[in-house]
Amino acid sequence: MTGTGTGELTPGLSKTGDTTTALQQSTGRTRQNLSDNLSTQQNDKNKKLIDIMELKKGARVNKWLILELIGKGAFGCVYKVGYHGERYALKFDFGHCDDKPLIVEKHVLELAKQAGSKHIGRLVDYGKHYDYEYIVMTLVGKSLRDILIEQRRKKLSAGCVISVGLQCVQAIEELHRVGFIHRDIKPSNFATGRNDLVHGTRKIFLIDFGLSYHYIDAKDRVKHAKRSIFKGTLRYAPLGCHRRRPPGRRDDLESWMYQQIEFTKGWLPWKNLDDEEEIMNVKEIARTNDGMQKLLRSCPKKYAEIMKHICKLKYTSRPDYDLIYKLLRKILFEARLQEYPYDWEYQSLKYFRKKKC
Repeated sequence: MTGTGTGELTPGLSKTGDTTTALQQSTGRTRQNLSDNLSTQQNDKNKKLIDIMELKKGARVNKWLILELIGKGAFGCVYKVGYHGERYALKFDFGHCDDKPLIVEKHVLELAKQAGSKHIGRLVDYGKHYDYEYIVMTLVGKSLRDILIEQRRKKLSAGCVISVGLQCVQAIEELHRVGFIHRDIKPSNFATGRNDLVHGTRKIFLIDFGLSYHYIDAKDRVKHAKRSIFKGTLRYAPLGCHRRRPPGRRDDLESWMYQQIEFTKGWLPWKNLDDEEEIMNVKEIARTNDGMQKLLRSCPKKYAEIMKHICKLKYTSRPDYDLIYKLLRKILFEARLQEYPYDWEYQSLKYFRKKKC
C-alpha cells in the first residue's frame, strides 16, 4: 500500500526518521553500485591497456599482424606489423594526454602525404582496437640518436654530418610547409630509411609529431602569439621555449642547429646540466659573439652564418631555407667532402665483409 496523501504511510515506514533512513540507505546502495560499476569499468580498461601493451607475435590488430614490439612509453607503444608481405609501424595511443598526440600525428601525416613530402613517413591506416586508437605508417630504421651512440667518438664524419644536416632541414621545411612546427627536434626524432625502401638507409625521416603545433590559422596566416608552456627536450630546446615564448619556425631550426653542432663536435656545452635555468643561461651566452665563437669551435665557419640567420628571425618570420642549403653545400664543396657512404653504411659494410670472411 502506498501513501494516499491523507497521512497514510507505506507499510514498514512509521516515522519520518525511518523514511529518511531508508532513503539514505537506498542512496548509499546506489552510490555503491555506481562505484562498483566504475571500478569494474576501470578494471576492464586497465586489462585492455595491458593487453595492448603485451600483444604477442602472431596476434592481430584488425588486419595487421603483430611481428614485434618496437618500443613503449607512458603515452603509447609502437609495434612492427605486417600485411601481405609488407612491413609497417603501428602506433597506439593510451589516451593519457589531453592534447591527443595521436590525432595530431595523424593530421600531420595526412597533410604530408597530400603534399608529397619525401622526409615524412606515409600514413597507411588508422582505427581502434579495444577502444584504443592507433595509426599505421611507414616503418623506418635506426634513429640518429642510436647511430650517434654507436660511433666511437660520438659524432659523425665531416661529409656525413653535412649531408645528414641537409636532409634534416629539408624534413623540417616539409613540415613547416604543411602548417606545423615540430617542437621536439632532436636526434631520436630523426631516423634512417630501411634497406628495403627506396634510397635505403641513406634517406632521413622526421618522426614523432605528437607535440607538433599548427602555427597557421584558417587563412594561412601565422597565428596570434600566445605565451606557451615548456614542451620538448631540455638539451635541444630553443631559447624561446625556455623563455615560454610562443613556438615559431625559427625554434625548430635552432633545435636542429644544436643537434648539428653535437653531431659535428660530439658534445654540447650544456650536455651534463640538468637544471633548466642553468641550461638557458649557457644558451643565452652562446648568442653573444664570444659565446657563439666558443660554441662553434671546431665546426665549419659557415655554421656561424647559419646560426646568426636563425637568431635574427622573428616569431612570424619565414626562415631562408635556401640560404641554409646553400651554406651547407658550400661546406661540402669547399672542403671537398665525400657524402657517401654514410657512417652507418660503412660500419654495415665492414660487418658484412668480416662475416663473409
